[in-house]
Amino acid sequence: MKKDSLAAQCLAEWFGTFFFLTIGIGSVAVLVLGLSDINYPWMAACWGVAITLAIYIVGGISGAHLNPAVTIALAAFGGFEKRKIIPYIAAQVLGGITAAALIYFLFRANIVSYESANGVVRGMTEGLGCGGIFVTQAGASVSMLTAFMNEMFLTFVLVLVIFAVTDTSNGSAPAAGLPAVAIGASVTFAGIALGPLTGFAMNPARDLGPRIFLLLSGWGSSALGEQYYGLIVPIFATILGGLIAGAFYKKVIAKHFI
Repeated sequence: MKKDSLAAQCLAEWFGTFFFLTIGIGSVAVLVLGLSDINYPWMAACWGVAITLAIYIVGGISGAHLNPAVTIALAAFGGFEKRKIIPYIAAQVLGGITAAALIYFLFRANIVSYESANGVVRGMTEGLGCGGIFVTQAGASVSMLTAFMNEMFLTFVLVLVIFAVTDTSNGSAPAAGLPAVAIGASVTFAGIALGPLTGFAMNPARDLGPRIFLLLSGWGSSALGEQYYGLIVPIFATILGGLIAGAFYKKVIAKHFI
């Protein structure tokens, strides 16, 4: 079987992340801006299906991590080469930046109109305003600790599913081609169940890439979130959740397979 170069794998990670984030963030834009009658569950489904499709497109090249939390967990517990961690993560974050840039370009007129109609001054008005289209944040009355625990658990669910459905030693794992469906479904249903608390980042690149774009696009320090939320919860909670999932799967579950 042909072994792709690291450059090709990183390009695949960039494109896969760009692909699913463009669809996912686009669904949020349509919901927030009221451009269709899409509701929250359908928006969550857009994220899950987009991830499934991205895995089908680039999985054969890079393994379709598309998520630094997945890359780090696989390096710690799944045999992924550690020398590839930084290049993969850089490609994933770049995918987030470029996806946010494309969505902003496509919806710019609608965003500007929404800001004008609601008296929102980008980077000056309290809160993210339309910046919330691109990044995640804690819901009303959700503390930083609750948000951290929620994102940690959501990512735990995602990474646990990834380990389970891709493990050839697991007799319950789905047939070839179906793991991508299970992974996408885990995002959709976990997002519906617990996502309203934090916006279900479940992926450092999904949040950090668009935040970098917002920093460069007039949102200023508000792009980092209240109490630097964006530099804490979507990054460290998700990575920790992924590591716990990898350890739990390998040390508790997989050792019982016949």
